[in-house]
Amino acid sequence: MEALFINFWKKIVAFGYGESTTITKYYTESLHEYVASTATLFCKKLDKLTIKTICSYPLDFEISWEDEHFTIFESEKKVEILEAEKYGFSIDHRLVILPILTSEIQSAFVLLIPKEKLTDELITFLENSNIALTQRFKANHLTEAVAKKNHQFNIIMETIPEVVIYFEEDGNFVWLNTLAREMLKINIQNPKPETVSLAMQSLRNSANNKDEIIERGHQIFESTNREAHNWYWLYGNPINLVYKVSVLKTHYRNSQGQLWVFSDITSEYLANQKLLVLNEQIKEKALVADNANNAKSAFLANMSHELRTPLNSILGFSQILLQSTEINSNDKEHISFINKSGEHLLSIINDILDLSKIEAGKLELYKTKFSLHALILTISKMLEIKAIEKGLGFEVNLSPDLPNIILADEQKLKQILLNLLSNAIKYTEKGEILLSALVTAKQTNKIKVLFSIKDTGRGINKANQDTIFIPFSQINSGAYVQGTGLGLSITKSLILMMGGQIHLESEIGKGSIFSFEIELEETQSFSEDTIVFDEVIGYKGNRKKLLIVDDNLLNRILFDKMLRRLDFIIEQADSGKDALEKTEQFSPDLIFMDLRMPGINGYEAISILKNNPKYAHIKIIATSASAFNETRNKCIEAGADDFIFKPIQYNELITKITPCLKMDWIIKTPKESKFEDKDDKPLVIDKELLDKLLEAAKQGEITEIENIIQTLKEKFPEQNTLWVRYEKFTNHFEINLLVESLTNLLAREK
Repeated sequence: MEALFINFWKKIVAFGYGESTTITKYYTESLHEYVASTATLFCKKLDKLTIKTICSYPLDFEISWEDEHFTIFESEKKVEILEAEKYGFSIDHRLVILPILTSEIQSAFVLLIPKEKLTDELITFLENSNIALTQRFKANHLTEAVAKKNHQFNIIMETIPEVVIYFEEDGNFVWLNTLAREMLKINIQNPKPETVSLAMQSLRNSANNKDEIIERGHQIFESTNREAHNWYWLYGNPINLVYKVSVLKTHYRNSQGQLWVFSDITSEYLANQKLLVLNEQIKEKALVADNANNAKSAFLANMSHELRTPLNSILGFSQILLQSTEINSNDKEHISFINKSGEHLLSIINDILDLSKIEAGKLELYKTKFSLHALILTISKMLEIKAIEKGLGFEVNLSPDLPNIILADEQKLKQILLNLLSNAIKYTEKGEILLSALVTAKQTNKIKVLFSIKDTGRGINKANQDTIFIPFSQINSGAYVQGTGLGLSITKSLILMMGGQIHLESEIGKGSIFSFEIELEETQSFSEDTIVFDEVIGYKGNRKKLLIVDDNLLNRILFDKMLRRLDFIIEQADSGKDALEKTEQFSPDLIFMDLRMPGINGYEAISILKNNPKYAHIKIIATSASAFNETRNKCIEAGADDFIFKPIQYNELITKITPCLKMDWIIKTPKESKFEDKDDKPLVIDKELLDKLLEAAKQGEITEIENIIQTLKEKFPEQNTLWVRYEKFTNHFEINLLVESLTNLLAREK
């Protein structure tokens, strides 16, 4: 029997591995042959209710299984012997069950053997055979699983749209997918490692960057790191094929290898090369533009300084003369014209500078805490006078929950409102102007406010409603319009900077509404100052010492004139070096420090003084004719306590001094106006003179206009307010407004 089992074992081992059904049939037939059974079959338990015959010998052999027989397939015995008659067979036979139980299947070989042949030796043979068959089933399943995994791996590797090659580092094994064989021009299904190596070498040697590839390869193979290494293989002149090559070192048990992946990135590479060239061109153009912008900024800074410095003297000295009690009213009027013309010129310069800063992207928000109510009140008072001079009503409507103290850019908000209100007054001849500020949303300290300026003026037709926001654009109404045409363009940009958008509703002959909504931040840490600085004539307490530092003599004289009359003790310095020496000698309470000076400039002088504990108590206000926020910021960084732009306005000067020296000002009592409002009295005029004045205005005869107005002033002094208004129209070259006002007046007096 032992020899019989050995032969049986050799037979089932020699059969090899194949498809499961074929194997079970072969095993069934072999077992049937060796045990000389009447019939043999192989059954498999599919579920609790189903047992299926996989193969049988002879083919017509079948057994009907009952439910109670299912436990046979779960038996752990090597051999199970049953009475055959229970299953419908002869009493002289036994049904022998060899259970094949693995983790994958529950099955059994079923043999119908004559009773007399079922000896102990045969049972031992069957037990050994059962063990052998069970082991072969397990081995077959493992082989099938490996084959299945290998098949799945091949499918995946063949599906990946990349060239994949695997080398074992000892050179005993290589694997490559179809794309790899095509790339390397290898027609063999399973090439030898040396064949693949030679093909790889040929591919490398044909690359444009062969030397670079070799050098990079040495670095990769000498490296002990297991991360993926990437480099590029380039082909063609010009380049028409690019592979991105990734190499990953692998290690599994005792086997070490390299996984190579070739990706065709030709399109991406060429696009990137074009992009690099384009980027370089853009950088070059950007550099040219940046240099041009820097040159423009430098030019603007210099021009700002050169233009604003003489304006500082014009406006400053005219303000001093206007406050003098020794100049007659006629001369003061002439000085007022100089002052107004200077302010107009300054406005134009500021507009041009603002536009340039907007175009260069250098206009920034400079947020401070201030009273929104006070700002609106100040603007209203400034423009209400102009409205009254034109016979217009002027109203302000503020929301009850409008925040008082806010954090925002006060100057830019003021500039926006002044521009829109000034335009409303300029283009309105009758009716009224309405400024409103209404809260539209509120969340914690963030408040949205809708500002609107409504007028009853000429209106703007649909075709021009976008044009008016373009720089240097003005509506052609057939009459001369004063201004640069920059105001609305700048206003729109400022509103955008503050997070809003400007909107316009207008109808010809009925008027316009300009509106914008911005978010403001409400705050409380602010103390309002209610002093009217125009009326300051001195201060209480000990006399304060001021040091004025400026290399321009006129600027020093202007500062001196403005401040000495308030009883300050004044000392002057004409350079940064002189300022340091005078500070040591004079020990001032406050220094006005110009920035642009030869030798030690203002920035350096401020830094030296502020870094010396000896001068810690001295306040410094920087001054500059360079109207750029970066100048202000640089001064504050250097240590300045505050900053003031030139031309210097008297009110602003006093405003800056107040917190620095904690001043307690002395205010004079305002005097009564020289002229009373006569608008309620009947108008007594010479219609013939007014007709001549209207004709002269239409012809643009400035000298004739001035002569007629002077005659009217002499003949009808009681209407002086009206004649002064006409003089302002003439002096400001607002001849169109003079024509319209005269036309309305003459029509009313008919």
